[in-house]
Amino acid sequence: MRTQTKIFLLLALVIFVIAIFAVSSSLISGIEDDTYLTPIPESTWTGYREKRSISNKFDAVLEATQYIYYSRMTFTQGPPRVVFTEEMTLAEAKKLMPKDSSEVYSYEDRPDDTKVWLIIFEGSWQIHPPDGDLSPLESGCIYTIIDANQMGRKQARTANCQAMP
Repeated sequence: MRTQTKIFLLLALVIFVIAIFAVSSSLISGIEDDTYLTPIPESTWTGYREKRSISNKFDAVLEATQYIYYSRMTFTQGPPRVVFTEEMTLAEAKKLMPKDSSEVYSYEDRPDDTKVWLIIFEGSWQIHPPDGDLSPLESGCIYTIIDANQMGRKQARTANCQAMP
């Protein structure tokens, strides 16, 4: 076999291997990017009760899911669907969220550059008040704001989905 043919075959093999690697890595990163959109079963999120920093979308959704499920919301129609998850500053999150005059939770004592995660779910829920009777079924969006360092505050509120980003 001539030397030129050997070099050509070797070059073709190298290009083929690089192409296979590029395609597989893009598929893997696409899977990782979408993993947080899958509803997380209770057996998974109850296993993560330790305080830790939130470094990716999956951890943010996991923490928000725990926070919502430990509130008085009951999801009788199935788990809420994740529609938005992003890390941002507190100032950016406040701009995206609708103003609520009944807001009890205050960010006033925290700097606007605090890193937070904003997670928005969409679904149907019922509130389980202390007296034990479920309230009527409601539908819409639930947003949570969680400090990225996980040592700060958390907030969960319901809102009209048209007002969400």
